[in-house]
Amino acid sequence: MKWFVKMIALFILLFAALSAVVMWLWNWLLPEIFDLPAISYWQSAGLLLLSKLIFGFGRGPKHHPGHQKWKAYWANKWHKVPEEEKMKWKHSFAEKWGCPIEKEKESDKELRQA
Repeated sequence: MKWFVKMIALFILLFAALSAVVMWLWNWLLPEIFDLPAISYWQSAGLLLLSKLIFGFGRGPKHHPGHQKWKAYWANKWHKVPEEEKMKWKHSFAEKWGCPIEKEKESDKELRQA
């Protein structure tokens, strides 16, 4: 139980410190750059909470359990596509986006045929 209380206290302390940093940065930069009004501590705490709710709490896609499954699914699907289809897709992509396609080396072609 002590551990839980300490973690809650640490969370509140970190949130309070981050709110102060947000307020300081906002009041230092944004009124001069964009002619916005200065904000209070509680407005910065609300802004920080709102941004965390909208943009997430720092967990990127590498932590998401479904990410590896999705990546493996598409890699497996791409490896099953015949070489002719891959080259057709690459050429259509290059035409659409103007990307150059690297020429295959002769040694790569020989290895692929073997």
